[in-house]
Amino acid sequence: MNRSLLIIDSHPLTGEATRSFFQRDTDFNVLAVLTSGMEALQYVDQHKPFMVFLDPDLEDMGGIEFVQKSKERSPDTKIVFFTGIPAQTYLLDALRLGVSGIISKRSGEKKIKSCLECIDNNQLVFPQVDYSDIFTIQHALLTEQEILIMNMTIQGLTQAEIASKIYVSKRSIDNYVKKIYKKLGSKNRLQAIEAFTLYKNFDDV
Repeated sequence: MNRSLLIIDSHPLTGEATRSFFQRDTDFNVLAVLTSGMEALQYVDQHKPFMVFLDPDLEDMGGIEFVQKSKERSPDTKIVFFTGIPAQTYLLDALRLGVSGIISKRSGEKKIKSCLECIDNNQLVFPQVDYSDIFTIQHALLTEQEILIMNMTIQGLTQAEIASKIYVSKRSIDNYVKKIYKKLGSKNRLQAIEAFTLYKNFDDV
């Protein structure tokens, strides 16, 4: 079985400590420890590792951007965020993009090994968080007008129909939609609806 592992951490000392843990306490084969997202993408493209252990706070590339580009190169590679930043920062995007788990750098070695065993068994590993906090952060990014447009979109109205109802031009709706897609991390209408519906569900809890 391919048990190859790529470690990516912008802090070399942390990366080497992570390598030591995997070499000492697991049966993973550590291919390399890298500090650059761009270099790591080339490595993923060439070696197709079983797992990438990633600190998403890279200097040359955001963790979410790395996941998107990495999945294009090697869809089957499992990606695990190993971070000191609160999980709320990444959780929704991580779930949407198929990240296998988020593990805190403050976790003990026993807990990390337990998480890895779950991920090995194709389980998702994410910490417990206050989902209402995530909704508040994400929902606050949308203006009242953008929320209104998304509610109409969910009801099945076209952009032209929405423009007519709120008395703006079709071009203005196009610009609103582009901003909404960017804020929700979506590439199309369906993804935007799914993301917005998820946020609305958090608000209703």
